[in-house]
Order: sequence, then C-alpha cells, then structure tokens
Amino acid sequence: MRAALVAAVLLAAGAARADESPRIAAERIVLHSTAGDVVLAFYPDVAPRHVEQLLHLARLGVYDTTHFYRVEPSFVIQISTALDRTEPLSAAQRSAIHPLPAEFSTIRHRRGVLSMARQDNDPDSGETSFSILLGDAPHLDGKYTVFGHVESGMDVVDEICKVPRNPTHQPLTRVSVERAEVVEASALAALPLTGPKPVAVPEALLPSAAGPRTELAGGVAVMVLGGLACFFLARRLPGRVILSLNLVVVLVGGFLLFMLVFPAVQGHAWLAPALFAGVLGLFRLMSQFESATSSYEPGVSAGADRSYRTYKTYRTYLPRRTRRARQSGEGFPSGGERGPFPQPPAAHGQAEQAHAAERQRARLRLVVRGRHLVTAAVLEAAEAAHEELVPPAGPVPLGQLR
Repeated sequence: MRAALVAAVLLAAGAARADESPRIAAERIVLHSTAGDVVLAFYPDVAPRHVEQLLHLARLGVYDTTHFYRVEPSFVIQISTALDRTEPLSAAQRSAIHPLPAEFSTIRHRRGVLSMARQDNDPDSGETSFSILLGDAPHLDGKYTVFGHVESGMDVVDEICKVPRNPTHQPLTRVSVERAEVVEASALAALPLTGPKPVAVPEALLPSAAGPRTELAGGVAVMVLGGLACFFLARRLPGRVILSLNLVVVLVGGFLLFMLVFPAVQGHAWLAPALFAGVLGLFRLMSQFESATSSYEPGVSAGADRSYRTYKTYRTYLPRRTRRARQSGEGFPSGGERGPFPQPPAAHGQAEQAHAAERQRARLRLVVRGRHLVTAAVLEAAEAAHEELVPPAGPVPLGQLR
C-alpha cells in the first residue's frame, strides 16, 4: 500500500514537471523591435492551434510594424493587435486572421511566459495580440492560453519597461516591432541578435518635472479660496450665497477628479459607468447652482432676506393680536398671555411709526424673486396695515421666525 502511494506521488510529480517543461517547436519567432531582439519559443503540444496560427501570421508579415502598446512593470507587456500596425493589412493577411478557441493547460503564468490576449467575456476570442509575463500571475492560470515562452531577450523586455508611460500604462513613445522573423532553431546561432538599447522619447512627451499641471493647480486654488470665503463670510452673507460658494467648490473638485480619472478608463472598464454617473451628478449640481444664484438680485442683502421672514411672521401673528387688543380696548397682551414677540414700546410718535413702516416696505421690495415671493397684493396689504407692521423693540429670536 505504501509503495503504491509513493509511486502515485512520483507519477504526479513527473506529470507536473512534464507540464512545466513541454516540448518546444523547431521554429522560433524573432521580434526585431526598436528596443532590441526578442526570441520566442512555442509549445505545439500544449496549444497547437495557437502555435500554428502565430507562425503562419509571422511568415505572412502580419506582426511587422505592430508595437508594444501596454507596459505594466512586474506584470505584463502586451503586443498590439494586427489592426494597430503602421502599414495596413493586405487582403491575404486579413483573411489569415481568425478567432482561436481557448487551449487552457496546467502551465502556470510565470516570468517569460507567452499568454494569448482575449476579450474579457469570451475565452475563444484570441487572434493576434499576446502578452509576455514579467512576473508570476497565478490569477491568470486556467483562464488564458499559454503557448510558449521567451527563449532569449528578457533583458530587452526589461528595457521596454523603462520607457515612460501614461496613467493607462501606454508608452509615451511607440516601441515598434519592425519585423517578426520565423527561423529554425538550428539557424538561430548564426543569426546576429541585437541586445537591449534605450528607446528615445521626445522631450515634449516627457512628464513635466515642475510639479502638477497648471490647470490642476488653478482648480485647487479656486477650491481653497471658495472654502475660505465660506468660512469667513458665513455670518455676513445669506444662506443661498453660501450654498452657491459651496457648489462652486464641489463643481471644481468634481471636474478635477474627472480630469484625473478619465485617462484610466481605457484600462479599467468598470470606471466608465462610475465616471458617467459622476458627470451626470456634476450637471445636476450645475443646474442647482444656477437656481441658487438666480434667486438674488445684486442689491439684495442678508438683512433684506431676514426682514422678509420677519414680515411673514408679523402677518401671521400681529393682526390677530391687534384685533384681540382692539376688541378688549386694551394694548398688546402682557402678563399671563404669551406671544411670539416681546411687547413693543407703549408709545410711538406718528412720524416714527410712518418712518419705520416705510423702511420696512423698502426692504420688502428688494425680495421679489426665488423661494419667498413678495407679490404686489402682499405689498398693498402691508401698506394698508402699516401701523401693525412696526418692528418690535429689540431683536427677534431666530428660532421664532417662520
């Protein structure tokens, strides 16, 4: 029993070693790139359809003038599809390209392995684009077809990783595959191979060393100034003006976030719906900003807005209290009866009352738009009852305004 178990373990280990060291095809593909030459070896027993198509396409020159369009250090570099060539495909080249069914195996994704690219939702959609692994990627095992490895030229691959990239992992300058050549393994020793060489990047494409871009710095400055204005002017400005300043800060921050996130959408598809929802939210906030700012005229102040709210409270309570006082023949209620306002002074001269009522009407005329609308009928009623609209002595508690 123990001998049988040991034999089974040895057979499994031998099968695993066989999977990790499959038979290599006699042909090689040499990628002559602007960064140097890379030699690719293939596994015909592991992925026969993939190996056959890639060798056939290389003989037809399909990979000539393609490029390494994706560079993620410690993960992969990826060669572009044949449609992204500098020169257009011929009819014979185009007809030779067709989707490949997945040929998954137990070979692990490790440094130097060749893995076929495909669409995320279709394992049978690989055609021409493939990746060279720069490190272990166990999350790809059994999900992508492994069909070969880099036999020589990993130093060239590492040189490609040094090329500056944008946030979507695309090199700032094109790293072209000038020619893909199929050679026999026996003839490879006589072939002069070019080692790694730096890829020249124009200075205009290099990221600025002066720090953040001007538009980002300007946007941050607007956010800081808006926040300071909200803080220092909170007691002097009406609530809607403070709301407008806050909306400005949020809108500027939203557009800055949009500028930072938009370049990463191409590499992360899940960001697209989130970015779309964020743009819709920004437009909604812009409409709120317009409605908030249109509620004010240039001459309207916080005092006028408070005067209007005080006026509404006076219209609600003072006529009723005045009628009660007139019916009883007494002044305003005091003592046991409680009201929302303190008792006004006992005597006011006729000129003082007229002057106070005129000032009240002048303030009311300022608020003619927005949420609290003062119509002509309301103003006429206020003028007809001006003796009842005289403000009380002393401030009115804000909690009693309605």
